[in-house]
Amino acid sequence: MEKKLYNAAVEGDMNLIATPNKNTIMHVNIGFNDRPSSRFVEQVLETCPTLLLQVNDNGDTPLHVAAKQGCVAIVEVLIKQARTQRDQNLESGVTLHEAGQNHFVGVVKILTREDTDFPYSANNCGETPLYMAASTGSLGAVVEILETCTSATYQRPCGITALHGAVKRNHLDQGDPATMDSTPFDIIIVPDHHQLLDDAADGKIEPFKQIAEQIKFIVTPIKNTVLHINIASEKVSTQFVEEILGICPSLLVQVNAQGDTPLHVAVKFKRIDVVTALIKKAKDIQRPEELESGIGAVRQMLRMTNNKGNTALHEAMRNKSGVMVRVLFKEDPDFSYSANHCGETPLYIAAEKGFSEGVNETCTSMSYNGPNGKTALHAAVRINNQVVTRKICENNNSLTKQMDDNGWTPLHCAAYYGTFEAMQVLLEFDKSPAYVRDKYRKMTPLHLAAGRGHTNIIKEIILRCPDCYELVDDKGWSVLHFAMTAFNLRMLRILFENPLIKKLIHEKDVKGNTPFHVLAIVTPYYFSYISLRFINKVEGDITAVNNNNVSVRNVLMLGCPELQQEILKLEESVGPYQYGVVRVNKVIGTNEEFQKEIEKAKESHLIVAALIATVTFTAAFTLPGGVIQDGDKEGTAILSKKAAFQAFVITDAIALVFSLSSVIAYFLMSLPAGARSVKASKFLLVIGYYYTVMAMGAMVIAFVTGTYAVLTTSLWLAILTTFIGLSFFLLMYLIFEGMLLANRQ
Repeated sequence: MEKKLYNAAVEGDMNLIATPNKNTIMHVNIGFNDRPSSRFVEQVLETCPTLLLQVNDNGDTPLHVAAKQGCVAIVEVLIKQARTQRDQNLESGVTLHEAGQNHFVGVVKILTREDTDFPYSANNCGETPLYMAASTGSLGAVVEILETCTSATYQRPCGITALHGAVKRNHLDQGDPATMDSTPFDIIIVPDHHQLLDDAADGKIEPFKQIAEQIKFIVTPIKNTVLHINIASEKVSTQFVEEILGICPSLLVQVNAQGDTPLHVAVKFKRIDVVTALIKKAKDIQRPEELESGIGAVRQMLRMTNNKGNTALHEAMRNKSGVMVRVLFKEDPDFSYSANHCGETPLYIAAEKGFSEGVNETCTSMSYNGPNGKTALHAAVRINNQVVTRKICENNNSLTKQMDDNGWTPLHCAAYYGTFEAMQVLLEFDKSPAYVRDKYRKMTPLHLAAGRGHTNIIKEIILRCPDCYELVDDKGWSVLHFAMTAFNLRMLRILFENPLIKKLIHEKDVKGNTPFHVLAIVTPYYFSYISLRFINKVEGDITAVNNNNVSVRNVLMLGCPELQQEILKLEESVGPYQYGVVRVNKVIGTNEEFQKEIEKAKESHLIVAALIATVTFTAAFTLPGGVIQDGDKEGTAILSKKAAFQAFVITDAIALVFSLSSVIAYFLMSLPAGARSVKASKFLLVIGYYYTVMAMGAMVIAFVTGTYAVLTTSLWLAILTTFIGLSFFLLMYLIFEGMLLANRQ
C-alpha cells in the first residue's frame, strides 16, 4: 500500500481512501474481489474502525455488500466488530433484506440468530425480509426467518403478505382463496407443494428426502401434514409412515386444524398397522431422561387431546375397535384418562356404545365419569346392555348408588327408559337404590316406572322390594298417582291385581287428590264412561273430594285446571333427559288448545246430529207399509197393530229427540267465548257426543224394526236383514276397543 494512502487511512481522510462512488477499501475488497479476505477486513477495521459504518453512494455499508455477495465469513467478522449496531441503506432495507432476496441462507442464519427479537421492518418499498425471501422463492431463507425471528413481519402495503409473494413467484394469475387467507406457517412456500401433497397421498417418499427441514411446513389449508394425508388416503403405507418420521420426527405430534395428531387420524380410520408403527417410532426417538421420568414420547402422544378434548383412546372407544383399544391401553395402562369437552371419559363412551370389549379392557383402572354427573353405569343401563352393566357392577359395585346431577341413580335411569334386563342386573347387585329419592321431586325409581308406563319394571321392583310401594314424593303422590297419568287401563288392571297397589286407591296427596282425580283429568272426554266403569270395577270412590271440595266425578265432567297444570309440568323434560317423568295423554293441554279442539269437534258432531235428525224426521212421515187410503181409518198406518212397527215408531222418536238435543248442545257451544267457560264447553261437548251416539243406536234399531215389519211374509229375509242391521253395535264395540287399544299403546 502506498504511504500516502496508508496515512489517509490512519487519519480517516475519506477523499483519498474512497473511489468516486464512495466505495471504501472495505467495499472494494468485499464487492469486487473474487476471493474477499476476512483477514484483510479484520486488519483494516483494527486500523480504521470508522469504515465499518461508512456508506457508498448507494447507502451500502460493508455489511450490506457482504450480505449481497453471500460472504458468510465476512458477515461474521463485521457483526463481531459491531454487535450492537444496525443500519439501513438508502432504500431503508437492512442487510437481512439483501441476504433473503439473494438466497444466501447462511448469511440469513447469522443475521437472524444475532438478533431474534428485532422485527426487521419494511423498506421504503414496503418490503420486509420475509416478503422478499418469499417473493424470490428463497425457501431456506423463509424457513430460517420463520424459525428464528420471534417478531417476523409478514405484511406488505395493500395487505399483501409473504404468502402472496410466494404465489406470485409461482407465476399464478390467481391464488386459491383458502390459501390466500393462510399465513406462511399454514402452507409451504414452494412451487410444487400441491404435487408434494399428492405424493404423500400416494405414499411416495423420494420427493421428501431432499427437503427434510421443510416437510413440517407442507400442509393443507386445514393443516393436515403429509403424514395425516397418507394415513387418511386409500394408499396408506406403513413404510411411508416410518420413513417420513425418520426424516422429520416432529410430524409425530404435529396437529391439524382439528387438533388431531397422526395417531388420532390412524385410530379414526382404524389403521391398526399405522398405530403400531407410530408407537414403535415414538419409542425409537424416546430419550433416556424421558424413560426415567415415565413420560416418554409414546405416552405424550397417547395423552394428546384434540380440539374436542378426545385422546386417541376416546376415538378407539367410539369406533368400537377392540384391537385398537388393547394396543393403546397397553402402552399407558396406569393413566386415568380425563373427560373430553363433553364430559365423556373413554370408559363412559365404551359403556354408552355397548362396547363390552372396551369395558373389559379398561374398567379396572379408568375413570367411570360422564357428563352431567352420570357414570358409565348410567350409560350402560340406558341402552339396556346386560353384559356391560354386569361387568361394571362387578368391578365397582358402589356405582349403583352414585347419583347424577338430577339425583338419579342407574336404577332411576332403568325405570325411566324401561330397560328391564339392565334393571334386573342392578337389583341383583344392590336393592337399596329402589328407596332413593331424586333431587327433582323426591321420586323413587318406582314412581318413574309408573309415570312412564313400564308395567314390568313396576312389578319387578315391588317383587324384590315390597315395602317401597309406600313411598311418596314431595307432593304426596304415590306410585298409583303416577300410574294414572298414562291413561293405560290395561296397565292399571294389571297393577290392581297386586293387593299392595290396591291399598293405595284412597290415598290422597298434599292437595287431597286421590289417584282417581288424576285418572279423571287425563281421561279424554269421549272415554269418560269407560273411566267411570273402571273406577266402579276396582271399587274406587267417584265422590271423593280434594281440598278444594272437587269430586272425581266433577273432574271427569268439568276438569280441574290446577291439577291439569301440575300434570303438564311433569311432562316437561328433566335436566339432561329428553322427556318428562310421566307420559301424559296428549288430550291434556292448555285451555286455549282445548278450546281449539272443541271447535273442531263441534263442527263435525253438529253435522252428524243434524243428519240424524233429518233422517228420523223424514222416516216418521214415510211410514213403512204405507197408510190406509179410505174409510174411517184413512191416513193411519197399515202396520200399526204389529209389534215390529210399533218398535220402529218408538225408536225413531228416540233417535229424533237425542239428535235434536245434540244439535241444541252444539248450538249453545257456538255462543261467544265470554258467555261460556271451558268447563261448560267440555260439558256440552260430552253431552252432545253421548246423545249423538245414542241417536245413532236408536236410528239403527228403527231401521231394523221397520224393515222387519214389512218383510214378515219372507221370514228368512227379515231375519237376515235384522242380523245385518244389528251388527252395527258389534262393529261399534270393535271400533271403541281398537281406539282404546291404540290409546294404551
